[in-house]
Order: sequence, then structure tokens, then C-alpha cells
Amino acid sequence: MTGPIARTTFIQWCNAQRLARIPRARIAAALIRAFRLVRLRPLPIALTFVDDRTIARLHRRFLGVSGPTDVISFPLQPDENPGEGDPIGEVVVSVETAIRTARRRCHAPSAEIALYAVHGILHLLGFEDGNAAEVERMRAAERECLKAAGIEKDLFGPARKAQRRPNRSGKKLPGRGRSK
Repeated sequence: MTGPIARTTFIQWCNAQRLARIPRARIAAALIRAFRLVRLRPLPIALTFVDDRTIARLHRRFLGVSGPTDVISFPLQPDENPGEGDPIGEVVVSVETAIRTARRRCHAPSAEIALYAVHGILHLLGFEDGNAAEVERMRAAERECLKAAGIEKDLFGPARKAQRRPNRSGKKLPGRGRSK
């Protein structure tokens, strides 16, 4: 088989949201590059695209954290993956979070969706982001994968500050600290 369909048969797609179109061709190109970075042929993976409500339930259930997140990776253990065509893991992407973040950072939601998919796959392939050196390595890999997908814009630049309504009460509001 030839053409783009043959090149993306390693991805099991599940779109469980209606907020945005999924840039499948870009994601597939980026994921092929991710596998090449670790010198592997593309292995079967599952990609699921959801809204914030769905990912918040998964976040709470599997990680014990309340609220939505951008992406969650679920690696499958070898004994859970007996068939040759079964996925090595599943990546769940919050499209709603991607849209919100893309607006704040002034770029296309499709680029942010692709970034989240790449980030999740890189975790499945052994990349971590627990310290500064790991984050630097992860960001370099993400940039390379996104570039292979035709996304040249640096998605990691400083975010535009969100417009906040002034606090008219004069009281210090909780939750105005740093997160993540």
C-alpha cells in the first residue's frame, strides 16, 4: 500500500470531541519523526482526543489530580500487549485545553494539538521532563518532530499575559501564584 494512509496505519485514531478538527496528517508526520529519533520503526499507538471534562476524569482517576490537563500518556506493559498490531500505549489529548492555550500563546489550535500528541508519544518512547535537562531534551525533540510536520513556529516562547479583570475588593485573591 502506498500514500498517506499506508504511512499512518500505525495510529489508532479516536476523536471523542467536537471542538476542533484533528490535524491527522501533521500529527502522523510528527510521530514518524519521533520514532526515528529513537531509531525505531513506527509502532502501533492509540491517540484519543477529548474535552476538558473527560481528561479531568482520567486525571483524577489515574493520577489523583483534580482538574484538566493537556495530555496523559498510558504506556502498556509487555504482558498487556500480546498482539503484534496492538498499541504500545495510548495518548489522550485535551483539545479544549489546546484551544485555550493556543489562544493565549497566539498560534493555531492545530499546532497545539499536534504538540500535545508529540509530547505524549515522546513520554511513551522514554523521554521525561522532570528536571531542567530533561525538559531541554524534550523540547528539542518536540521542535524537531513539529518541524517535520511543517510546524515551524516556536510554540514554547513566552505566553502573552492573559487579560485579568482588576480586583476591585482590594483583597489578595488566592490562587494567583505559579502553577505547573
